[in-house]
Amino acid sequence: MTVMFGVSAFGADWQPVASVRLLGGQHAFRGERVSVSGNASVRAAIAAVLGPQWSLLGSFDSEYEGTKPLSQPVGPGTLFQQRMTHAIGLKPVFAPKKSRWRFKPSIRYRMEFLKETRDESWNRGLFDSQSATLGFEAELPYRDKYELRLGFDYAFVRFPRYQSLESRSRYDFNGAVLARELVGDNVLNYTSQTLYSALSAPLPREARLDVSLSFERKRFGSQPVVKGDGLLTGQSRIDLVTRAAGRVSLGRELRRDIRLAGGLGLSAATTISNQNRYDAGQGVYSSRYYNQFEIGVSPRLGLELGDDRRPATLSLEPSWTRRTWGQRSVQASSGRYLSETVHQTVWGVSLRVNYPLGTRLRFLGEIETAAASSNQGFEQFYRYNYGSFSLLTGLGLDF
Repeated sequence: MTVMFGVSAFGADWQPVASVRLLGGQHAFRGERVSVSGNASVRAAIAAVLGPQWSLLGSFDSEYEGTKPLSQPVGPGTLFQQRMTHAIGLKPVFAPKKSRWRFKPSIRYRMEFLKETRDESWNRGLFDSQSATLGFEAELPYRDKYELRLGFDYAFVRFPRYQSLESRSRYDFNGAVLARELVGDNVLNYTSQTLYSALSAPLPREARLDVSLSFERKRFGSQPVVKGDGLLTGQSRIDLVTRAAGRVSLGRELRRDIRLAGGLGLSAATTISNQNRYDAGQGVYSSRYYNQFEIGVSPRLGLELGDDRRPATLSLEPSWTRRTWGQRSVQASSGRYLSETVHQTVWGVSLRVNYPLGTRLRFLGEIETAAASSNQGFEQFYRYNYGSFSLLTGLGLDF
């Protein structure tokens, strides 16, 4: 629920808005015993009109997730018991006279805390991260129907507490250098540059199309590339990530107080990396180990009842994702390498209920389930095969 009120100060009109969500319930992962857990989030924003051409947008987001989230700091899926994120951002908006363009420089800072075990302390996680992003976006709206956005982001990402076990001893018992790409204290830190574009346009029968395309370059300055003999080069790891997404949305009014909403989303992403992998234990070299291709489909069906300003909503969202690692050999559960390359398929479905209880309060309900299957049998470090289920209910409050 959202509460809005205006404040005048320093010659500007300030418009704050905030939303709080508290959910609790049951969660199960990989057939484990059902546990009690929950999620919580706080989102706040403030807008100020500073003059005929300038305005200012500020945001704050804080989120806690206790339903055993799968995060990806180093691999396809690393399991954590709990996750917490905090982010703050600032975005001035400049609208020149006699022009439809709007220019939006921005700055954003984000912290993520991950707990691998319940008894681990916050702010002590091996994969806790911090990121700072500088951005610039140009937006062109046209007749309140079309919208084109072009932008560029420069980000710094660091893992201040990451230290691989091998980094404490950089030599094996023969005195040879341990040549693994994740050995060291700062090997996960990277800088990235992202170019992106997005277009929103109307379609016939009151449908709408949203498409986006982005190109990202990530440089891991302290992670040297591994050679075929297991030694290290003087070259740093570089990943090139391309993402494309599109969604068609449409709605239909059955009666004044009953509306259907539907949509279909498609996405694809590819990662090309110069980093290789050398398994010193088995003497196996894998080139382009981090190359990956992913494609996803996400339909949505929604029902809205009542006042269109504060409706009761019910939405069903299934999803399908297919990932392939074309240069990564499958391993048996023992770790022995096989001839196939790794692939993974993830099926998911979520059912969400949002029912207004008053002017500011909402009842929230969520049922989510996901199942991932892969031909990869070796899961000492990453999760390729898993199933999860969660049932959460709670309240939402808007300010």
